[in-house]
Amino acid sequence: MKNVFLIGSETVRLNRADPFVYMNYCNSHALLGIKTTLIVPASKLKNCFKPKNEIWNLYGLKPNFKIIELPILMIGKKLIQMQNYLISSFYFIYLYMKRELRGESIIFSFCRSKTVALIHLKKIGIIKSKIIFIQSTYKDNYLTKYIAENSDGINPASKWVYDRILNYKKVTKNKVFYTDHPSVYYEEMMKHSLKDKNEFLKKMNIPIDKKIICYAGKVGPNHKELNYFLESSKYIRSEDAIILVIGARKETGAFDFYKNYLKKKKLNNVIIKKHLPVKTLMQLLRCCDILVSYYSAANKLAKQMKPAKLSMYLCAEKPIIFGDIPALREFLDEDSVYFVEPDKPAKLGEKINYILDHENESKIKARKCLELAQKFSVENITINKLKFFDRL
Repeated sequence: MKNVFLIGSETVRLNRADPFVYMNYCNSHALLGIKTTLIVPASKLKNCFKPKNEIWNLYGLKPNFKIIELPILMIGKKLIQMQNYLISSFYFIYLYMKRELRGESIIFSFCRSKTVALIHLKKIGIIKSKIIFIQSTYKDNYLTKYIAENSDGINPASKWVYDRILNYKKVTKNKVFYTDHPSVYYEEMMKHSLKDKNEFLKKMNIPIDKKIICYAGKVGPNHKELNYFLESSKYIRSEDAIILVIGARKETGAFDFYKNYLKKKKLNNVIIKKHLPVKTLMQLLRCCDILVSYYSAANKLAKQMKPAKLSMYLCAEKPIIFGDIPALREFLDEDSVYFVEPDKPAKLGEKINYILDHENESKIKARKCLELAQKFSVENITINKLKFFDRL
């Protein structure tokens, strides 16, 4: 195999998890000695424009691969799909002329419009590289069907997506690579060890004598998952427990919103921190006593998500609480994590109480989480995935 290309979506700056996924996805290939290139739009969509360095240096990760940002055309704040399809097409032809997109290359794409451009170029014989669409979410429409039937391979995110892709007549199992678990960036996460917990917490201005119940992830105004977590604090019996929220950003208005929210709800045991680089975040998670990710049953991805935060949560070796949604049940069970019925803050609070009262049990589960992180290592998945698609 000569080269690997990863094509990112237009909304790379809208969801902060996307840069993290892309960086580690490419890194896992580069570590195998494969020349790897990440291609993403120079996106300027509503509320998500950030300078290049802010995005790609956001997590403190140093890429060992090439990053290319393509220009995009817009009318106001709306993406012009056809013109951007043409820009992508011309750029892929340019890569072909440079002898980079040749038969030995594999292209992994998260982006539907760019995948269509690649398929068209392959149909007319301009490129011969293998085109693999990463089906992170499923939409039942003509475009999904067209991509599934005309790309060389599909990499679905979940069993739910896998089953629906196989319903298409022209899609056979031998072109679909599915793993029943997420890719965990185990090697990267385990680099960030913690020498002195108390010293680190003091530096972060967090009490050293409290039980820390933590949520790390999306922190936007009136975010349902976070609101439930904050409301659950009213049901926590221990006076030594504090709620820690990580991921707020000033530009979203999250700090001001939750400052007023906490005051209105009379919640005094909550600390909200800004978005942190991976090294700092990983060290802070290792200082916590319980990690929480309480997705709502109403989440439109409840049947197909594999959250990016799983890498850090599992590697932290701490007891974890998840909202009990179908997608997470595909690869997690009660032996490793604690599930709680979604959308029930009182039940979440009671589960936190239970964990604090059953320290030995929670330590056993925490250890099993770390074992899962090793098992789900992205390095192992990448090798198997490349072998699968290389034979197509």
